[in-house]
Amino acid sequence: MPQKQRKVTLQQLKKALTSKTDSVRYNAMFDFVHSEITPEAVPALLASLKDSYPGVARYAAVGLGKLGPITKEYGRPQLDIPQVVWDLIAAARRIDPATDMPQAYPDCLEALVRIDRENDLIIGLIHDQIGLTNWYPLKASLEALKAIGTTEALDLLSRSVA
Repeated sequence: MPQKQRKVTLQQLKKALTSKTDSVRYNAMFDFVHSEITPEAVPALLASLKDSYPGVARYAAVGLGKLGPITKEYGRPQLDIPQVVWDLIAAARRIDPATDMPQAYPDCLEALVRIDRENDLIIGLIHDQIGLTNWYPLKASLEALKAIGTTEALDLLSRSVA
């Protein structure tokens, strides 16, 4: 019998994120992003991108992506780039020491495309990561380039599959 999805409130999420136990933080984040998310969660989701456990960062990115462009209004922009873009790029690049791979890359990239598809930094991120030997980052990169659809993105896509 399938388990019913547990609803987690923002307050419950914030409390769980203080736990030293990876699974507590991960399960709370997973359940939270599969609940109804409101923009008030953006600061907690941004902070969770820095979590040491890749699963927490991955689902924080999923939550930010679900909220979409509204997330650009939160935090402090740098060089006229919203904080959410910088934080997602940093999380996407972070290498998991257990796998030597950027575990949150596909989720962060998908969130970036949903939030700010025309931001040139996304193409730079893809350019830097597209050569990874694991299928998931490559697949995410190719899908993102197609979704972005700009001349620069489609050029990189065609060179990548040639």
